[in-house]
Amino acid sequence: MSSRQRRREHARQKSAASEIPPESPPNWFSALGWEKKILLCLAVLTFISVMIFDRYPVIQRWISPPDVRLGVAFYVYERGLTVDGRIQQTFSELRNLPTSCYLWQVPLRPLPKTAKVFNLHSTVLSKFRFENMSDERISNLRLSIAAPLFNQATVVSATPNVQAKGRFESTHNDALHTYVIDIDAIPPKDSAILSLETPIDDALRHFLYDRDFTFTIPIVSFSADQLGKAQPTLDRINAHTMFAMETEMRTGDKNISMAEKLETKVLSPSDPEPKDESHKLLPKAIKCEAGMAGKW
Repeated sequence: MSSRQRRREHARQKSAASEIPPESPPNWFSALGWEKKILLCLAVLTFISVMIFDRYPVIQRWISPPDVRLGVAFYVYERGLTVDGRIQQTFSELRNLPTSCYLWQVPLRPLPKTAKVFNLHSTVLSKFRFENMSDERISNLRLSIAAPLFNQATVVSATPNVQAKGRFESTHNDALHTYVIDIDAIPPKDSAILSLETPIDDALRHFLYDRDFTFTIPIVSFSADQLGKAQPTLDRINAHTMFAMETEMRTGDKNISMAEKLETKVLSPSDPEPKDESHKLLPKAIKCEAGMAGKW
């Protein structure tokens, strides 16, 4: 074989070698026996099942969160004492704040012109009814309510079936303050009523009565372990209905009268003469019409 032929044969062999595909790396799964393959598949399926089970409550709440409802009603409450001669009496009045008409007065006004008014207190009552419609316990509930109806003196109370704590938070907007309420839990198929009581100081009195006042529903957001964070739609509850529901939940008596009882006392000659505070009485209000009490 000539040198030229040898060079051609060498080039042919080299070209054929370059066309041979490289060997694939060994497949570790294929190298396993069938017993080990079954065990590995079972381990992977178990891991996936555990992950899904662990996250199922979160996934379920994301797809179908618990059904909760939030209702509101707002009032103005005024109470004091009158003395006419030696007869001392209590007087009280409850108004529906949005319509500024009274639900009840004890006794009916006007008060006697000869009577002096003292020990006078007036407050705004903001009531929120939280209803858990689901079969799930709602835990670590937090309500954030922003409205000009709150100040540093605002306090919260709740119906006996829940424990609630509240705090006032000032904001950069002086006209809109936030009150935050924390509730440990609300049982399934149960409801609770929260009552925020704010004394009417000069600033709040000016806001309510010394300018054109159009009542608007406060901004409310809430969060819970089962709900995440949301801004719910507020249901406007009739003022009579809300007051009756709360009274029954607090006392257990559905037939108790909404109006307070008139208390009378005969003063002795040695009792000091009270200082008249009649100039601090709230502006007069008309009685809510039959069937319209508590409307917005």
